[in-house]
Amino acid sequence: MGLSQLKKIKKIGIQCCLLASIGGCATTQIEPKPAPQDPGSFSRRAPSIQPVAVEDLLIEKSKPQQEIKEEVAKNEKRDSESSPLGALPIELNEHVQKWIRYFTQRDRARFQRFLNQGNQYREVVENVLEQNQLPTELYYLAMIESGYSTRATSLAKAAGVWQFIPATGKRYGLEVNSYTDERRDPIRATEAAAKYLRDLYNVFGSWYLAVAAYNAGEFRIMTSVIRGKSRDFWTLAKNGVLPSETADYIPKFLAAIQIGENPTDYGFTEPESEIYPNLHAIEVPSPARLSDLANLVKLPLSELKRLNPNLRTEVTPPHNHHYDVWLPEDNVHNFDPHKIQLARFKISPRIYKKSRLVRYRVKRGDRLSQIAHRFSVSVRSIQASNALRRRSIYIGQVLKIKTPGA
Repeated sequence: MGLSQLKKIKKIGIQCCLLASIGGCATTQIEPKPAPQDPGSFSRRAPSIQPVAVEDLLIEKSKPQQEIKEEVAKNEKRDSESSPLGALPIELNEHVQKWIRYFTQRDRARFQRFLNQGNQYREVVENVLEQNQLPTELYYLAMIESGYSTRATSLAKAAGVWQFIPATGKRYGLEVNSYTDERRDPIRATEAAAKYLRDLYNVFGSWYLAVAAYNAGEFRIMTSVIRGKSRDFWTLAKNGVLPSETADYIPKFLAAIQIGENPTDYGFTEPESEIYPNLHAIEVPSPARLSDLANLVKLPLSELKRLNPNLRTEVTPPHNHHYDVWLPEDNVHNFDPHKIQLARFKISPRIYKKSRLVRYRVKRGDRLSQIAHRFSVSVRSIQASNALRRRSIYIGQVLKIKTPGA
């Protein structure tokens, strides 16, 4: 290995350390409804798919390879001029073709559903990507992550259309608590994902490695680069230094792009879904009931909730003096902040006080009912916080008590 290559790897390592506060990988790929085992040409466990009638479909209905190459080259030139980070190269090798066959044959119905679900957010997502000078093809990254379901949740507690884990979401400005989970807001989450992807590209200098790091975590990919002595994704995948899921992740992503940009060529219908309306972020005094807000702006409560999937309760976050709520452009003129502010005082303040956890050591003569009265809580809440089946306590025992906040 030459001195210049060693310097490049050392530089990447230093950049990667700067992302230590990110908190691990952004996602764990969990889809709303698992499909049959996905094929992976790089995976030693997954079987490959033999060419069948769908192969004829691809040859007959897809564009000629030369035309595709010319179109790809044209798009890359356009994107490289508009994005200082460079275009995302679209390769159509055998690994990508296997995923195209999978989506068009075995997973057709679900992929069509993902196309439809994503279509309502497409304009919003691509606008955010363009504003951050990122390739708009990254729109398909969220599609393979979640199928554009705001309810998607993984076993690793990743959530939302971009499948952020809590630590990474908070690192990039997404609020996650008992009242709101902004990872489920497609607009806020896309803005956070754009920042994260930009950071990953700045570290690795390659869109394939940046997207791979989005899947597996930047430190895992950095280790693979060092072990494989290469910054070429296909070389790392071929040499088996990448996790099997990540080795299949880029071909899957590229296949989604190719089909999504040319759905009818692969036997899919053009996406059909209601387009996301033009939204405005309105600063609402908090806490405010969503029902009061819906009545005020003359919008059905169900629609208000649909446009704000980040709100987990029937009120805006009480720990914020104000909170931005998305409203359709046509309903904004109905908003009157003074009326909402009057409505907030109708809410019982005790219900929405933030609880405070204290620890109390039991003294001689203490009874559970006396301790509960002292801290203005119920006996049952103390039992629940400490997994007590009975009311018996002993001297020196430390009890965890959730008290109402000040």
